Amino acid sequence: MSLISCFCSRLPVRFPYHSLLWYCALVVLHITSELCAQPILVISADTTEYSLNSYLAILEDKQRTLTLEDIRSKHYDQAFTRYIGKSDPNFGHTNVVYWLKIRLVLPREAIQHATTHDDWFLEINYPQLDNIRFFAPDIDATGFTSHTANRHVPYTEKQSGDMFPFAMRDLSYRMPTFRLPTQQLSALQGYSANHPDSILTVYFRLESQGSMTFPMMLRSGAAMSRHIVNEQFLLGMFYGLLAVMLGYNLFVYISLRDISYLYYVAYIATYGTFLFIWNGLAFQYWWSESPLWHNRSIIVFMGLSGLSVFRFSQNYLDTRNLAPRAHRFMNAVMVYFIVGMALAFVLPYSTAIRIMYGAPIITLPIIVTVSVISMRRGYRPARYFLFAWILLLTSIASAALRNVNLLPSGALTIYGLQIGSALEIFLLSLGLADRINIMKQEKHAAEAEVLRSTELLIETLRQSEQELEQKVHERTAALEEANEEISRQLEVQSEQAREIELANTALQEKNLLVEQERERSEMLLLNILPSTIAARLMGGEKLIADRFESVTVLFADISGFTALSVHTPPEELVGLLDTVFSEFDGISERFGLEKIKTIGDCFMAVSGLPLPQNDHVERAANAALAMMQSLEHLNRMMDMNLSMRIGLHTGAVVAGVIGQKKFAYDLWGDTVNMASRMETQGIAGKIHISEAVYSVLAEQQSGYRFESRGMLEVKGKGQMQTWFLQAFD
Repeated sequence: MSLISCFCSRLPVRFPYHSLLWYCALVVLHITSELCAQPILVISADTTEYSLNSYLAILEDKQRTLTLEDIRSKHYDQAFTRYIGKSDPNFGHTNVVYWLKIRLVLPREAIQHATTHDDWFLEINYPQLDNIRFFAPDIDATGFTSHTANRHVPYTEKQSGDMFPFAMRDLSYRMPTFRLPTQQLSALQGYSANHPDSILTVYFRLESQGSMTFPMMLRSGAAMSRHIVNEQFLLGMFYGLLAVMLGYNLFVYISLRDISYLYYVAYIATYGTFLFIWNGLAFQYWWSESPLWHNRSIIVFMGLSGLSVFRFSQNYLDTRNLAPRAHRFMNAVMVYFIVGMALAFVLPYSTAIRIMYGAPIITLPIIVTVSVISMRRGYRPARYFLFAWILLLTSIASAALRNVNLLPSGALTIYGLQIGSALEIFLLSLGLADRINIMKQEKHAAEAEVLRSTELLIETLRQSEQELEQKVHERTAALEEANEEISRQLEVQSEQAREIELANTALQEKNLLVEQERERSEMLLLNILPSTIAARLMGGEKLIADRFESVTVLFADISGFTALSVHTPPEELVGLLDTVFSEFDGISERFGLEKIKTIGDCFMAVSGLPLPQNDHVERAANAALAMMQSLEHLNRMMDMNLSMRIGLHTGAVVAGVIGQKKFAYDLWGDTVNMASRMETQGIAGKIHISEAVYSVLAEQQSGYRFESRGMLEVKGKGQMQTWFLQAFD
């Protein structure tokens, strides 16, 4: 005002500068009133969705006592203030009740394109609000015109939010959504600037113990349908990715028995459930009639996901050895998680959730610090771990800061949890794969060291044998000379005879030692290799590889053994396998089969090698039947309920010895793969045989009984006729 007065003071004395001051003041007041006035949303025929943030008028009810009649009065109606923020409305955690007012109208040109079924939907894009009350005019399409005052129209009330059963919602959707029929909008077809009462005014009353965030959208029925379909597709992809990663890591845990994968599976399960709850999907699909538990479940699964991620981090990064102080501190934080979950059932939700919101802020520096320590100490997978958790925990922290109104609402803060989780899952998958590679390298190095030690031992035994033979030769020569000396010196015959006896005794002992060492070496080879192969290896052959044109390969696998191993102590489990496979060893020896190896709970044997056998198919079939009978006998004797799948196939194979330090006799070829397919695609308690085996057995007319399985899709082979071998007639 002083600048205007200064300007006016320079005008001529007779200039009406006071009138100019009043004019400027009126201009300023007019501009201010225009900025503060609530805009009206005019729905056009060619627009199907609107953001309502800039059309909101907000009134704070700090005493929480106002009613709809109060806020529609002239006094409170003028107390509403226009929301002018650039981001979504977010007032953090507060006990204040917020009233919202929205003014909208459907012009005549839009009515011509509307149908009675083309409803509009008001959506609050935040599923965690507790108590939402929506008030809309109860307008009869023929009884309300542009000249009817809105304050005399009765209002209908609808309730929503996660404190009410899900069935009360207008639309079966995870976000609180209210139907606004076109009939109510079309009743105001006379809207114009001269008739302000023709504007449709709706109200919201919002109350929540959590974050007071209410981004709002208005969508047509078609736009709402497209939005829900697109959103469900994206969320389905995200949760499908979580399910795939959970199943994959569970399979890896079952295969490797590495507890890190079990902790990671627990983390994916708990954290995925937390996101399912946070997104409002759990309230929609799981416990739609339990609002109280829905609020508590957010805190519970936030705590469970924190516990699982800390246990996974401790085991994955080996913090007990690499960072013992951080390990103890992480244990203390896990106690914090447990206390926070317990407080969810004692304290009010608003207090308990604030306590639990501190978890992401505490977790981030701990995970980053421990990861950096592991990286500096040469632990390569820690790189993926560090990058993954920086992305995830940053997104969690941003969501927490958004909920306390320290960050604005936006796409990155609203969907940050899903984005960060997807990136975290990808990076942790790379880290786990890298960790498996490191374990394989360490395993190969250990095996190489064992093979080197075995080779050194064998070489030492060979050198000892040569030295003993040389000493025996030298001693024998000395004895011959002594005998000649004895014959020449009869006077000392008795003395020489005693010496010869002593020398012979020593020689016999040494020869016995040599023989024992030779037998031990041979037994070691015979325990690993067939006798003929061991003889060839001891004979000096360096590369042993033979092709056998006709053999029969047998695979036997105990069904359900993986599930049994989870609940069986290790001693009982190994004892059970030893009992079963010892029986199979005896059966193989009785029918002339060569045991190749055991893999877990799978037994592999072959008939027809290393010495060819004309009846190798019958031998393998008889052994398979005997194994089935033996397992039934063990079940009765040991009160068990084990079952087994057996697969047989006959054909050509290549057999040979691999390894230079740790020998192994193994088979290769399509016959081996086909026999394995017969076992894996068989049925528990059945002997699954190929067409080749069936042809040989049926031609022999040895009294076998068969059951046709029909055509079967065999991996890598296509449709094939297979059979079940039952027993002798």
